[in-house]
Amino acid sequence: MVGTDTALYSVLPALQRRYELTRYECLRLFYEGVYRRWVRIDLYSPILVDRALRPERCDPLVEFAHWFAR
Repeated sequence: MVGTDTALYSVLPALQRRYELTRYECLRLFYEGVYRRWVRIDLYSPILVDRALRPERCDPLVEFAHWFAR
């Protein structure tokens, strides 16, 4: 999914059947993974589940850490 031509939305039905989850639960887990940084995607491009996801090109927390340094 990340770094491939496969969109997340196309694999949702298989995930729903395998883990007995609703579509909402699958998407919530995906967004939680992005938030907790388990799923490393490019945060400089839109997060669209019906499009292929790009891998992370640089870490925004590292790039903008100087904004929050004392």
